[in-house]
Amino acid sequence: MFYNSNTFERDRQLVSQILGVRYSNSLERYLGLSNMNTRYLSQEGNEAILTYSMDCFLLPKSLCGELESILARFWWQKGHGRQCEWNQLCELKENRGLGFRRLAKFNLTLLAKQGWRLINYPNSLLACVLKAKCYSNSDFLSARLRNIPSYTWKSVWASMGLLQDGLCWRVGTGAKISVLGDVWLPRVVNYKVGNNISNADVTMVSNLIDSWNPPMGMSVKINFNAAYDL
Repeated sequence: MFYNSNTFERDRQLVSQILGVRYSNSLERYLGLSNMNTRYLSQEGNEAILTYSMDCFLLPKSLCGELESILARFWWQKGHGRQCEWNQLCELKENRGLGFRRLAKFNLTLLAKQGWRLINYPNSLLACVLKAKCYSNSDFLSARLRNIPSYTWKSVWASMGLLQDGLCWRVGTGAKISVLGDVWLPRVVNYKVGNNISNADVTMVSNLIDSWNPPMGMSVKINFNAAYDL
């Protein structure tokens, strides 16, 4: 169990008692990391250790740069010299690189997966705790970073932009999808309706479904190229 340093001792004991788990102030000893000998790990195993922290916390870019320097020295420590620059090794294989991950981008991608889990599994323990504490009045994609947030929430929140760049609504009833504010048209640039709607009453996608023949006196004009997607 991981607790913030600002958590009161009585709160730690209460939560641990409810969940039936133990906690320790020395996580290294609790997890056995202090006794870990990297001599028995492969090169892939040594690099995989980083992902456990990167999956939960946003590492500073300066730290990611230092870690990449350590990884570069690790790969070239056999005494054969640097046969290729590290930046070239991080290029895609189709660009004559080896596809090594840039740690800062990889860190953000792992955190985006946590955000994706918050969206798809809203009843999970993590989602319930973060929603109650950080975005109780909104959904994850509409949440804002409040004053003095926990480092865990700040880290996951940092990946929201990456998620928003790749997410698109799958239209069902359209009752929760804003015509202009949300991304819901997969064949349009930026997935959004670029033109204004002439009728102010049409705000949700549900207003457009089964409404192509509006009543007398009501007109709806939408100019975009993907009307067939509806």
